Amino acid sequence: MDGWVYCLRTTDGALVWRYRGTSQRRIIAYDNLESAWPVHGSVLIKDDTLYFTAGRSSFLDGGIHVYVLDPASGGVIRKSRIAAEPVQNSKQPRWAPKGVVSDLLVTDGTETFLRNAKLPSETLEAEYTMWSRSGAKSQHIISTAGLLEDSMFNRTLWRLGNLQNVHMLVFNDTVTCGFKAGTQNSWHDTQFLDGSSQYQLRVYEKKKLRWSKNVPIRIQSMLLAGDTLFYAGASGRVDTEDPLAAFEGRSKGVLCSVSVNDEENTVEYEIASPPVWDGMAAAESHLYLSLKNGNVICYEQDDK
Repeated sequence: MDGWVYCLRTTDGALVWRYRGTSQRRIIAYDNLESAWPVHGSVLIKDDTLYFTAGRSSFLDGGIHVYVLDPASGGVIRKSRIAAEPVQNSKQPRWAPKGVVSDLLVTDGTETFLRNAKLPSETLEAEYTMWSRSGAKSQHIISTAGLLEDSMFNRTLWRLGNLQNVHMLVFNDTVTCGFKAGTQNSWHDTQFLDGSSQYQLRVYEKKKLRWSKNVPIRIQSMLLAGDTLFYAGASGRVDTEDPLAAFEGRSKGVLCSVSVNDEENTVEYEIASPPVWDGMAAAESHLYLSLKNGNVICYEQDDK
């Protein structure tokens, strides 16, 4: 949260370049000394260029700064700023607010998006779309509370195209897999009870539901590798001796794999701790998980 973007050499981790597009102003946030314009989450690489934003809100501290850099040198290709004047809620369009708070940058393969704001490559000037249509007209992920929000609170949901009302999703060219905590399909779902019947895993092929099933896991990380869906989290059943153990990372975790073509063929592994939110990655036939206990674990493919 220091406001810098860093480029490291993959062979030894040495610093290649770093870039900070704003001033050195610091503020206290969440009991820490941070930049007034932090770089949010990660950067986006698209068409051999690097995109990132710095800032918290278009309404604060002069707005959110948007940059396009050369990933090899760190040189600036283009920059812009998203700034908006605060207005009363009664004057703000309900589903197309003229302003945005920071989140991960995402792309549909052509355009770049910051929540419901499209950022054209030529200008980086924000073009706002309606929340109800933003994810439906283009295949980009959008979240009502931000893609790093891990509370699964009421109405903090993800959507991609016509798939909505899920708390996390992954997809490829063929299927989209989503996880929902709760039993209702409504954005206004406010009731939640403990138990395996309250967590649902869904697999869609285009707009058609391929299969769905209840799982006894409060999923916090998902990854789609070919036809295999990996998901991990904490047990959905509350320990009466320590009710908050699963939420605070003190309980053991569960890692599962299932074929997107057959919901019955599920393999389950016990792990030392639940994963952090969206803390799973795959590369070179290896699966990596970042856990809430501070450890990183790796599984390799069993050729047998």
